[in-house]
Amino acid sequence: RRSVRKFTEEAVSEEDISVSSDIGEMTLSLGETKLIYSNGDITINGNIKYTGPYNSLSDVPKLFIYARNIYINCNVTQIDAVLIAEDVINTCADENGNTPSINESMRSNQLIINGTIITNKLLANRTYGAATGANSIIPAVFINYDSTLYLWGQNNAESLNVGKLETVYQHELAP
Repeated sequence: RRSVRKFTEEAVSEEDISVSSDIGEMTLSLGETKLIYSNGDITINGNIKYTGPYNSLSDVPKLFIYARNIYINCNVTQIDAVLIAEDVINTCADENGNTPSINESMRSNQLIINGTIITNKLLANRTYGAATGANSIIPAVFINYDSTLYLWGQNNAESLNVGKLETVYQHELAP
C-alpha cells in the first residue's frame, strides 16, 4: 500500500486531481496527467482529446476517469482517456444513465475511445453502422487500446523506485 500511495502522490499531483460529476469538452496538453473521480456517477458531455505529436513518453498526456458509473453523452465522438467504472459504462446515455430511444438520430454517432476501459458492464448502445450492405460492418464503438499506458506506468514505477514485476524463475518444457 505504501508504494501505491507514493506512486499516486508522485505521478499525479494534488492540483491535477478533481472531483466532478460532469465533464465537458477537454484537451490535455503535452505531458499533462489528470485524475477525475467521483464516489457517484460521472457524465461525459464533450470530446476529450490529447494534443500531439509526442517526442518522448513523458510528452504523452494521461487522463484517468474513475466513478461508480460513467455515462457518455450520445453526441460525444472521441475520448482519449482511461475509463474506470465500478459498475457500468454506458456509451450513449443522458446524465441519469438513461439510453435514448432507438429512433433518436443522435445514437448514430460513432464513438472512438483511445484508451482503456475497466468496468463490470459495458453498454454499447449506439446504432452507428446498423445499416445494410457495406456500411453495416462499421463499428458503433471503436476502442483503440492505449499501449503507452503500460510504458507510462513502468516509467513512473522506475523513477519512483517502488518496484516492478520481474521474472525470477523460468523453466522451459518440451511441447
